[in-house]
Amino acid sequence: MSRPGVIQVLRNALLLLVLPALAISLIGCGSGGSPLAPAPSPGGPEADLATHEVGPLVIRTASAAGFVAENIPSEGSISFAALHGATIDYMAAREMMDRVVFHSMYDSPDHELWVCDLFGDDLTQLTNNSVHDCSATWSPDGTQIAWSRTRSLTDDDIIVMDADGSNAHVVGDSSAHDSHPTWSPDGSRLVFETDRDGNWEIYRMYTDGLRQTNLTNSSGSDEEPEWAPDTPRILFTSDRSGTHQVYVMNEDGSAPTCITAVTDNIGNPTWHPDGNQIAYSLYLQASNWEVVLDDLSGSSRREFSGSSDIDMAPCFSSDGSLVVFKSYRNGPGELFAKETSAPYRVYQITDMETVLTHPDLGSPVPTTRRVLIGPAGSDHGYDPTWSSAYAGVVGFDETGYVNFVRIGVRTQDVDTIEMHPMQDTGWGTAGVTVEAAEIVNLRQDNGPGRDPTVWDLDAQDPGALLLYFNVWDGKLVHVLVTSSSVSPSAATAGEVTHSVQGDRTQVAGAFAAVYDQTGAMVARDVGTVEFRRARLVRAF
Repeated sequence: MSRPGVIQVLRNALLLLVLPALAISLIGCGSGGSPLAPAPSPGGPEADLATHEVGPLVIRTASAAGFVAENIPSEGSISFAALHGATIDYMAAREMMDRVVFHSMYDSPDHELWVCDLFGDDLTQLTNNSVHDCSATWSPDGTQIAWSRTRSLTDDDIIVMDADGSNAHVVGDSSAHDSHPTWSPDGSRLVFETDRDGNWEIYRMYTDGLRQTNLTNSSGSDEEPEWAPDTPRILFTSDRSGTHQVYVMNEDGSAPTCITAVTDNIGNPTWHPDGNQIAYSLYLQASNWEVVLDDLSGSSRREFSGSSDIDMAPCFSSDGSLVVFKSYRNGPGELFAKETSAPYRVYQITDMETVLTHPDLGSPVPTTRRVLIGPAGSDHGYDPTWSSAYAGVVGFDETGYVNFVRIGVRTQDVDTIEMHPMQDTGWGTAGVTVEAAEIVNLRQDNGPGRDPTVWDLDAQDPGALLLYFNVWDGKLVHVLVTSSSVSPSAATAGEVTHSVQGDRTQVAGAFAAVYDQTGAMVARDVGTVEFRRARLVRAF
């Protein structure tokens, strides 16, 4: 499996390539829908669109002229950019994301190894022969894959190859079943299961096949080893207590400890990247299996995959945000992914109409994680949140895209949009002023397939807003509707002032309305608004 440190380095490398592009121009888009401007038609064939990069975002516009991507000062973990000046017809968030390696009998009488990204794209066959290739796993640096190849009814070998399928070679050849290899965190060793001693044991060896050592030496069946991502511990299953349960031991085989206590069998244990949680397959009843999440004490068990069909063989993504598993909920055994936090979205990765199994995640590559603006269905089967935008504010951090707020104006007011970053807005916030002949609404992204949060400003007929963003989560937290222009070039610019004392900020001016982070109006016709740590304290 890939390790958090590796994927973080790769993510940072990707962002270093695109962060300098913050000062380039792009084309923003309108609010869409009556009474707002309808979505602008695409600006011609994709080859005719101007393409720009802002942080992890790829943005396409019908023209390169006029667009501005302006940095908004932030003292937190989130970077912000104000986007305006032209119509955005397409905006996608790119991120370093794991790939999935698995085995399948797709278009073959035997199991072969395949790889794809986390959305099923870039599907590639890695092996093609007349034997079974199974149980593949990425090396920690993503450059190699280890797996087991069935030679005969009594012989399986451990094979290692480069990630592109080249340079395959046998490691630690024996005349027994050697299978289910996984890598040590530094990539120098492998653990695997073998029946060479007359029953299943867990062995360890170096990647050149030398110094093969029996770690379990048990009379039971010890199988499915999984090396911890950053500590010298190994998960495995064993029936030494009756049914197959999950055990953990030190990397030298010492101190084997059972961490589950259920009446039914357990299989396919795997580590969360933090090393403190695990997932596994639990046999329930009527030949049904469920993916379960637990901690190392076995006291936090919860059924996770949540279907009446067989779900098994889980694997965490490198950032812990997804669990990928095999499921029979839509065919003979396709791969699915489920988010590990709310809203726990589930989506299908593969559609090969054959049994797929034993996925492993790693070897991250730049991948389009979200399509925020674009044609229907282009957000990995979901409709993007918007079909276009004239202006907005995007937030991102070192791991990728975080948030986008779209500014809605009427078609006739597009050319009146002005945006100016604010300085010294106080602890926990980054701010920007927005002006137009009339600003109709603000809409904030809430994730794929979910309705955005809406600030309906039409009744206020605002011509100028102050927007404040939380610098730690990227969300819009305060919206102040002013009674006059807030443009730095305007004669009235001095009417809005910020007074910062510690973690408190007072904003003085003339505010027709104050809105909170949910889109609700909380005050009207006030002269002072006070924040503390990005939280509204009072308006008076």
